[in-house]
Amino acid sequence: MPKILVMHDDSADAIWAIQVERKGATDEVVTWIVNKLEETGHGGDPVALKSDQEESIMAVKRAVAARRPVQTPLVESQVRVSKSNPVVERAIGKWRAQFRKLKIHLESEIKMRIEQHHPMVPWMVAWASEVLVKYKVRKNGRTAYEDLPGHRVRRKIAGFGEYV
Repeated sequence: MPKILVMHDDSADAIWAIQVERKGATDEVVTWIVNKLEETGHGGDPVALKSDQEESIMAVKRAVAARRPVQTPLVESQVRVSKSNPVVERAIGKWRAQFRKLKIHLESEIKMRIEQHHPMVPWMVAWASEVLVKYKVRKNGRTAYEDLPGHRVRRKIAGFGEYV
């Protein structure tokens, strides 16, 4: 599996993911995170960034905090305790399941195995999270996108990899 950065918003239970070439604070990743915070209405809000204590993700958090115009507290979970943040662990599990569903469905449609370095994989990584944010209706009858400063997505969409 390629390297994937998964970001979770506790306030709206929203998940975003991006494939990265390498771990660490690349300009692409930092810009992506800052833009996601802007898109979701958190651009001017003090948002705490929580992660484990791996140096590469801590460098990403420091770079994001430096780029934001508001205070951005940096929080680390307990050392060597991946279960110390069960909400994020569940979010990653949801994303993985959605990614797997998309991949299996696409492979069955095109009758071909998609390897991890296939050009479709980065799109699939991001689309799996977009599906969860914009189209998965939760117990409260709303999508995560609706709970962010957005609205229900009303336009029709094609299935991933479908001819239009």
